[in-house]
Amino acid sequence: MNGFSFEERTLLIIRGKNRLSFINNLSTNKADSLEVGQTIETIFTDINARIIDLVIIGQMEEATFIIGHQANHSRLLTHLLQRSNLDAVEITDSSTLNQFIRLNENHDSEVWTTRNGATLVSDGPFTLVVLSKQKSTSKFIEGLNETCLEEKRIKALRPGPAELTAKFTPYNIGLKHLVSETKGCYLGQEVLARMQSRGKKGKQLILVKGGDLEVGINGVTSTTNNHGLAVITPLE
Repeated sequence: MNGFSFEERTLLIIRGKNRLSFINNLSTNKADSLEVGQTIETIFTDINARIIDLVIIGQMEEATFIIGHQANHSRLLTHLLQRSNLDAVEITDSSTLNQFIRLNENHDSEVWTTRNGATLVSDGPFTLVVLSKQKSTSKFIEGLNETCLEEKRIKALRPGPAELTAKFTPYNIGLKHLVSETKGCYLGQEVLARMQSRGKKGKQLILVKGGDLEVGINGVTSTTNNHGLAVITPLE
């Protein structure tokens, strides 16, 4: 079924000639060679490699956008602002000026596109639409059914706000593919490199099933329709 949901996301605009190196020095994925029109996902971590937010980065002609999650917005914005002077970048919070719609369709994970005055990016198994609040959403949701897309997210092992917390590292919640092993230093890199070299990545994100799943019990973090995500210590 084709569906959509309105999302609690955030939008930051980063300006300055050093904006990509600024992002690159603070996040897990290689971002310093991003070309205009390209996107990547990356993770901002603290000094202990704990997650601040999973974000989508997109390169524009004169700026770079960062799409994050509302639940982590305060931490991420504070984290970036505290370090912005070092790289002479300017950060604008445009979150309240925009609306975010998650569509039940795939999008090329390497580029951002435009449609009907909106910006479209890949959001895992979904497409995320970023649209000014001054514009109507009807061209995107007309004829669609507003459905809960949680089951699809969970089955795809796609972390959401419940998993994207300071309790976990990227390795704990299935985001190893967003941790570059070839880039230079970034905040949290030493801890992640040590975990990698020792083969000890701690708890792991898994799919669980059952009619009695309850968040907070046995590591369960998200549930819907008898499916759930849990972060547990794997058996030796």
